[in-house]
Amino acid sequence: MSKQTKTPPSFAALVQAYFVEYLIQQRALSAQTIAAYRDGFVLFLAASRASPHYLAVYTRQLSIATLNRRVVAIGRAHTIKGLPSPAHSERVKATLLEIRRTVGSAQPTG
Repeated sequence: MSKQTKTPPSFAALVQAYFVEYLIQQRALSAQTIAAYRDGFVLFLAASRASPHYLAVYTRQLSIATLNRRVVAIGRAHTIKGLPSPAHSERVKATLLEIRRTVGSAQPTG
């Protein structure tokens, strides 16, 4: 008897399942939240990590809520790939806390 091995799903298939089956069907998240997660995935694919440097670059351009959503989305992308989430890094947490203290949570202007 030959043992058949099942081919694991591609990364694209996993991401699609995450958006369609999990975010939309199971969690019933809003279109805006899903778009924010999508943007986070795009950033993940471009930068491949959340870091204090990333947060510092966007501090004056994005609200703290947007930064938080992007960190979460990047963390989820890492989890899907079986990697440790940088969102749980003490440095990232401390950086977000410091941004909240110095910038506050108001929307950026301009």
